[in-house]
Amino acid sequence: MRIAVVIATAGRPAIVSHALAHVTGQTRTPDRLLVVGSEERDFPIERPAGAMLEWVVGPRGSTFQRNLGLAMVEADADLIVFFDDDFLPQPDWLQQAESALIANPDVLAFTGHVIADGILG
Repeated sequence: MRIAVVIATAGRPAIVSHALAHVTGQTRTPDRLLVVGSEERDFPIERPAGAMLEWVVGPRGSTFQRNLGLAMVEADADLIVFFDDDFLPQPDWLQQAESALIANPDVLAFTGHVIADGILG
């Protein structure tokens, strides 16, 4: 299964850096990871690099940014995950999602519970 993660961000380069550390540290890493901002300054000055990681600039607004990411990955991903830039997934989030979809191939979408909000203020 090929997994793509799309993170929309705007004006929070430090927060998106923190989120990226959680996504790239997953027990099952994504095959593609897109960070979609509305301008270059949305991204950290020191950007992590990697074969799976792409930095993309598009129209401002989470819907526009998510749709741009979707258009870029939909042809080659079996699972597309949208994370907010301030979402910190559990280390096995992608592995659990992949396992759930393999066990339940009729599932088209799912969500989860926020167990803590406002962690990063």
